[in-house]
Amino acid sequence: MVDERDWVGVVESGPCTECGLDSGACPREELPDELARAARAWATLLADTPVTGLRARPHGTVWSALEYGGHVDGVLEVFARRVDRMLVDDGPELGWWDHESAVRDDRYQQRDPAELARDIERDSGALSARLTRLDDAQWSRTGVRRADERFTVEGLARFAWHESVHHLHDASRLLAESWTAAAVTTADATSMLQSPPSVPTDIAAFSSNSLFGQPGIYPDGPPMSPAAGAPIDDRAAHTLLDDLLDPEHAARAHDRFEDPELRERVPDAVTRAALLLLSGGPASPVLDAFLLGTTPVLRLGVGRTVGDGRVVGPEQSDGDAARRVLNERYRAEHPAVVAPSLAHALCHHGELASNAEEATLHGLLGAAHTWLLAGTPSLGALRSEL
Repeated sequence: MVDERDWVGVVESGPCTECGLDSGACPREELPDELARAARAWATLLADTPVTGLRARPHGTVWSALEYGGHVDGVLEVFARRVDRMLVDDGPELGWWDHESAVRDDRYQQRDPAELARDIERDSGALSARLTRLDDAQWSRTGVRRADERFTVEGLARFAWHESVHHLHDASRLLAESWTAAAVTTADATSMLQSPPSVPTDIAAFSSNSLFGQPGIYPDGPPMSPAAGAPIDDRAAHTLLDDLLDPEHAARAHDRFEDPELRERVPDAVTRAALLLLSGGPASPVLDAFLLGTTPVLRLGVGRTVGDGRVVGPEQSDGDAARRVLNERYRAEHPAVVAPSLAHALCHHGELASNAEEATLHGLLGAAHTWLLAGTPSLGALRSEL
């Protein structure tokens, strides 16, 4: 069930204390894009989570992640109809949608996740299409849901956006709790850690190349290739920062991304986005040190590295000791899989690095990888070389 707090008040009173979204801060012209972004995030969660996890209800009276998704789809559909009425009628009585009954009557728990993902994107698109055509007067038209609860079209759109994001937060947290609730005991964990590594069920998800001068992790697996296509541009980088960082760190990362000094030091969008994805994680102090100019590396680019398999390193025939480049082999990779290697490279002292430095920086690289994967598990499904 959804707790019956004053959701209208939440939307109007600044950042939500639970999900962090400040739905009143977004220019109304951008609301269609934000609704689409939330719908894509729902589609990713529904595609990447086993259906047993989506249907789990570790707390008996709380909805499952699948039920939260069904509720969001219902909100988008109901709110689109309400907008239609508000644009035609003067101050219509919108009535009360019994969302609790809808969970049971529409059998949210039995919905197919793939179908639900398509429905959320469809209904989000339908609501967004209505909003993109509005003039100032239409944004201000009103409707009444119940006594003393009057909405404008703009307020209803912000409400729908908050519902989409807030319940995505609920579902993500619930899935984490479901995993924790099923976690092994200390004794089981100790036994697991003492066991020899097992071969994964799908070795194709692991690199089998030997570019690093070592045998592939699973040499019998199919060879992997770098991501193909064009690198992301500035606009896609901003979208990615919103998708992968929490709102507070994303807002700061947006400002830093456009900072003229950082653009001069890191002109490539992929590398700059990867750098800023370290915000708020275990490698955040490395990012801060780089921005202050106190790391051994001061500039980043894209080029041919010394060593074909190196992700980030010195550029061939470049005498600038304070500059490192992303291997041009990986310029189309997702910035999130580049970011950990940047954390390692920014503090690396090249040939002067000791074994202790190598071990410490590889630990930092692993921590950054783990942190990014924990926040966005779908990154684990990427099948490119990195």
